[in-house]
Amino acid sequence: MKSLIILSHEPYRAVMRQQYFMDEFEEDGYQVEFWCIQKVLSYSRRANYPNVETGKGVVYINSEEDLFRKLDRLIPGTLICLEIWFVWETVKLYLLLNKRRLYLFSIDYYKNNVLEVSRIQKVTRAAKNGRVKDFISYMKAFVKKITFQFYVKMRSLHGPSLVFVPGVSSVRYGDHVVPINHFDLYQYEKETQHSLPNLAPYLVFLDTCLTGHPDIQRQNRRTIDPGLYFKKLNRFFDEVEALTGCEVIIAGHPKCSYKGEFGSRACVINKTAALIIDSQGVIGHHSTSLNFAVLANKPIHLVYTDEFINQVQPLLILLDVYDNMKGYQNKLNCSLLNIDRKWSLTDLKPIDESAYKRFINDFIVAPNDARDNFTLIKNHLPTQMDVNEKQSL
Repeated sequence: MKSLIILSHEPYRAVMRQQYFMDEFEEDGYQVEFWCIQKVLSYSRRANYPNVETGKGVVYINSEEDLFRKLDRLIPGTLICLEIWFVWETVKLYLLLNKRRLYLFSIDYYKNNVLEVSRIQKVTRAAKNGRVKDFISYMKAFVKKITFQFYVKMRSLHGPSLVFVPGVSSVRYGDHVVPINHFDLYQYEKETQHSLPNLAPYLVFLDTCLTGHPDIQRQNRRTIDPGLYFKKLNRFFDEVEALTGCEVIIAGHPKCSYKGEFGSRACVINKTAALIIDSQGVIGHHSTSLNFAVLANKPIHLVYTDEFINQVQPLLILLDVYDNMKGYQNKLNCSLLNIDRKWSLTDLKPIDESAYKRFINDFIVAPNDARDNFTLIKNHLPTQMDVNEKQSL
């Protein structure tokens, strides 16, 4: 029987069944399982996920021994969809995956991003600004990456043979990348069939869980003080509501749990697309949910505070977020505001339709192809027989 294993450093969420086409693969004759190995990997054990779900074919693996036993039972040619990093901490696992002759691929909805600052540019910037600690930190990461690439080449070790990435511009990542449609496109089309109950005019803030996102915990990075962050955000929202007459509603992040950080403002989870479609505009940092705002032709206003650009005592995670916001600003010609500075309604830019259209083409849709993602992916993946034949040569 054909087999597909989704190997993930994150716990299962119901939306992943759709994102990885688990039901579609099952209907096509595959035995499909989702293996969560968060507790196995050293880097992902640091992350805290408030919402852990179960479902059909979902397996939680808590030890390396158990994981390796399960991998040893897989027949050669089994398809492995990877949602784990290819780094020093996972070398032992990748050695086994390569040895077992399993076909490795990835569906990466986040790889094709707007970031325009390279790692070497970050090193240079830190040196230029005299930030010795940051320079050393970036240099360590840079050297670690280079030595890892050298080791991988020496051991003939490889990660995914094929990566499915949204948007036409994803081809810039190499000939092993296949452009697909972003999952957000289908979610947006689904939500356009519905409308929220009669709400007064409102703006949506896309919360990115900046003070406690599991990705930040995995990277063991220091972030902004929650008390200061929410104080400044809520003050800004008060100003927005007073000037625009629009309420600010929070689109909550699915990986966060909320305890009144936004005061009395409504905080809604798992309704982001619907909230954006019926809104007057969007406020945010660098969330991929900005895709919904672009598709719905809504004004986008990106915001930051002095802490994001502090050159004396910088927080690298905030500098990275700011770099991402600059990337979105350049691609979308949207507003970018320091909310610690005086601002007015004239600082809120209207949409740039031509920029939005380019963004949709570059980052959201597959090139000249109306087929659904599952068909795109299935037609590029080898059959189990193909894999076995190629690996036996």
